[in-house]
Amino acid sequence: MGRKLKKIVRSSYTGYIDCMTEVAKIVTKFINQPLAEMIDTVDMKTKEMIENLAGCLLIEEDISKEFVAALKYTDLLCLIDNTRIYPSEDDYKERPLYYYSIDAELPKPPFRYLGIGDICILLKNAEKTNNTVKLFLAINVNSLFAYLKSISNEGVYFNVWTTLLERTEALDIDIGADTSIRDILNQAEVSWVTWKPWKAIRDYYNKVLFVFDLYSCLLIDCFRYAYPERFRMNYIIDQYSHGKEDN
Repeated sequence: MGRKLKKIVRSSYTGYIDCMTEVAKIVTKFINQPLAEMIDTVDMKTKEMIENLAGCLLIEEDISKEFVAALKYTDLLCLIDNTRIYPSEDDYKERPLYYYSIDAELPKPPFRYLGIGDICILLKNAEKTNNTVKLFLAINVNSLFAYLKSISNEGVYFNVWTTLLERTEALDIDIGADTSIRDILNQAEVSWVTWKPWKAIRDYYNKVLFVFDLYSCLLIDCFRYAYPERFRMNYIIDQYSHGKEDN
């Protein structure tokens, strides 16, 4: 590892990275990681979780789960973003305020939320031994969106950035001048892991959905706008459904 990279890694432990040149290098390396390379750096439980998730999403597209080893990290993001595994149609009708039986089937969030949650777990585990992930999570949030906006279009800013600001405000999360991606993810996790009995459970339910919207903005949506060519399902289906394991 070069001296300059070592310096950046050290700064990622105690601060944030906002140099646009370094942000560009880190983001480029981060999104180009093979999925197998990333999950080889995590514990067995997390590795199996991601392999099972990827396998389910491939099977959903009528592709053998054996292609999990060939997936790129952005391929997994695309599969999660486009999953058609949703709850029953009843979940989208007007939801009753109360359920009269403990056995009642409560509304479930889309399968996409499971994928987003698994990605968060993967990154948290991978950063312990994967310097690329560690550096990505240390990027300043403002600098990340400024860079992605510079290489794509206004959609990154006006759509994803606006949603991110709305969700962080609703969750009382502050995006300051030195706020990193890791800071936002950690604060979001804290905001929903606890619930007080004197708080409305409906409010807690909505808070959880807001947290996952925030996760989606930072980990999937911003890349979908900036790198649309990596989020084309027809390409992924063609890539992995014809026995091209050597991509």
